[in-house]
Amino acid sequence: MKFAKGNKLGNRFSSENQPPKERVGRKPKAIKQLEAIVKEKFGISLTKDDKYQILEWILERSADDLNNIINNKTLPIFIVNIARAIVTDSKKGRTNTVEMLFDRFFGKAIQVQELTGKNGAPLVQQLSDEELEKRIKRFSEIVNNGK
Repeated sequence: MKFAKGNKLGNRFSSENQPPKERVGRKPKAIKQLEAIVKEKFGISLTKDDKYQILEWILERSADDLNNIINNKTLPIFIVNIARAIVTDSKKGRTNTVEMLFDRFFGKAIQVQELTGKNGAPLVQQLSDEELEKRIKRFSEIVNNGK
């Protein structure tokens, strides 16, 4: 349906008609929601360093330890989910989760790209004046013969 001037359909917001207070603003990030749940359920307030220490601890566990973490119903779900992701990746021969966690810890690795021509030669050739004149002459001949 196109908007038409004077359209009274729908419920437009105005200074008097606003969404409920609990729906105002952006939704909190997942980590903030997680912090609230951990604080409420366990009485723990996690700092950024705490989270890194937990991730580091998980990365140092054996496969058996990770499986025990996955089956432990008393642990916070974020710990269980990270352990499950690592185990799943391991079974499929992937390293996605570990790479993502390493990127969080150490930052993404610098990727250097070297651009060269065939066999390491420079991409742009340095032509002598004579070679340049030969190529211009040859190009002119090709263009003129094509007409």
